[in-house]
Amino acid sequence: MKIFTILAAAALPLFFGCSEAETKKADIDTLFPQKIGNAEFSAKIALTEREKAKGLMGVRQMGENEGMIFVSDFPHMASFWMKNTPIALDIAFVDAQGKLLEVKQMFPHDETAVRSSSSDVCYCIEMNRGWFRKNSVKSGDFLDMKKFYEAVKQRRGAN
Repeated sequence: MKIFTILAAAALPLFFGCSEAETKKADIDTLFPQKIGNAEFSAKIALTEREKAKGLMGVRQMGENEGMIFVSDFPHMASFWMKNTPIALDIAFVDAQGKLLEVKQMFPHDETAVRSSSSDVCYCIEMNRGWFRKNSVKSGDFLDMKKFYEAVKQRRGAN
């Protein structure tokens, strides 16, 4: 009887299958629709330490409204550099509630650390230089957390 139970449990996925949403998670190259303030953009979501360490290294160009969001598990003072990154970027430091705290410029191949002023940073958004100004996104604006959480959920492969 015990062997039958084990075989039946193993066969259930064959009979019912798994939906694609349950088995497939989005990879690092997937762009997710996002919004901050009144500006819409698409972003890759960097979750793992490896993804965050690589960031946009080697990227020679991005679409006008494309970027990357770096996700931290806890609030901290963030620090970024531009090693092997040939494009000019702006970085927005965002707290756990999605509030944009500040935006700083980053220069191609500059290995000098760009640090947040706040130790409350949970998310960092890198966009092409001037994107935040061009789209009237400023300190105090909020990231659409519903869209953001949905993207993180898809990246992690959660239901």
